[in-house]
Amino acid sequence: MPVKQAGTHSAFRLMMNNAALAAWLDVGEREFPLVGRTFCLGRSKDNNVVFNSAKVSRRHALVHAQGGSDFYLVDLGSSNGTHLNGRRVIQPVSLQHGDVIQIGEQSLVFRVETAPEADDQFYMTQAALTLREVNELTCWFLVLDIENFVRLTADVPTDQLGRIVGTWLAECQSNIEKHGGTVSKFLGDGLLAYWNAQLSAPESVAKALDALQVLQNRREPPFRWAVHHGKAVFGAAAAVGELTALGQDLNFLFRMERLAAAQGFSSLVSEAAEKGLAGAHQTQPAGSFPLKGFEAEHKFSVW
Repeated sequence: MPVKQAGTHSAFRLMMNNAALAAWLDVGEREFPLVGRTFCLGRSKDNNVVFNSAKVSRRHALVHAQGGSDFYLVDLGSSNGTHLNGRRVIQPVSLQHGDVIQIGEQSLVFRVETAPEADDQFYMTQAALTLREVNELTCWFLVLDIENFVRLTADVPTDQLGRIVGTWLAECQSNIEKHGGTVSKFLGDGLLAYWNAQLSAPESVAKALDALQVLQNRREPPFRWAVHHGKAVFGAAAAVGELTALGQDLNFLFRMERLAAAQGFSSLVSEAAEKGLAGAHQTQPAGSFPLKGFEAEHKFSVW
């Protein structure tokens, strides 16, 4: 059972959309505030909640805050699995108030509380605060997703699939963060990450993409990725690594991912990303293609 203890849920208050949000895990008679963007669970002592059961992996699972109001449960390829309301977690899944998480012999209950709406004066103050905190940053954006995930779920046994997907997510996250990137969102069968261009050298992004290519060659599972260089808006939730507004460049990125799927590309690099990464890696031309919602055709390359 868990051996770490952290205060009460009132210790965590995140301002989002004019409301105070508290989220925590009930573990027996104790409460563990979900502090920060990623809350880790496992047997290793560096987890936020530590278990001493042999049925729990060293890095077993995590709860990831996405935008302050959404929380996702992610299994990290654990041997015995993570269960949510009695069902094994195969891919990142959204948590709802009262959900029961089973790890080894221990049950954890997810709790979330939204404070009552404040008066008009608070709304004005918070709105002004939000406007002051909004920043537009230039970034490298990366989206990854598993190929033919629906077919994979039909062909691979649940326990095996859970380990494959969880291990893949953990390795992708590790490679991205090792090279200075931030995982912003888990997307069910993939994830969205970014590098702040002011803080990250092109060589760091290239090294992360090289590491992802090594994972691709294993095909456990087969996956594709797309990378783009552009701008996005960060708001109050940027403190927990969240992109709060998509904007045109992130829309462009997701259109790229659809193009990669349609054309069978395992990787796709936008012209802007190629220029940004110039000298860090030699790409190969993939041709010019139209993207829905964007004028003219756009040049792309492959890694």
